Amino acid sequence: MVIAIIIFFSGTKRYRYKRSSGSPIVQIFQVILAATRKRKMDVPYDVVMLYKTIVAQGYFVDHDLNPNPWKLCTVTRVEEVKMMARLIPIWATTILFWTTYAQMITFSVEQAATMEPSVGKFKIPAGSLTVFFVSAFLITLIIYGRN
Repeated sequence: MVIAIIIFFSGTKRYRYKRSSGSPIVQIFQVILAATRKRKMDVPYDVVMLYKTIVAQGYFVDHDLNPNPWKLCTVTRVEEVKMMARLIPIWATTILFWTTYAQMITFSVEQAATMEPSVGKFKIPAGSLTVFFVSAFLITLIIYGRN
């Protein structure tokens, strides 16, 4: 743990700090709502038009200066939401694991409370029995990772 903390703090000079511009959930909903409202619009032939908006009298305004992000979002925000959408299948595959894991941990404590907790003169507390499940899981990961 000490080595991990040293490595963590030695890299702080290389961190890229970006100030939060609001809730990421709100930004995701802004992109979804703006895309839903503009779903029937034609895609412009000129790619530059995706990055700028034509305002009256021929002036161009950058999307970052757009006063209402609920109607028009930057291409960067749209790409960020697309990246988040690509992570949904990865997140969804963990649901089954965590459901099984939560059931295993809960059941093991209940089972440990009803069984004989002593091994010779040594007594194992009921809450500590989950250590064996976690250890078995980590060992299985190591073996699986080598194959």
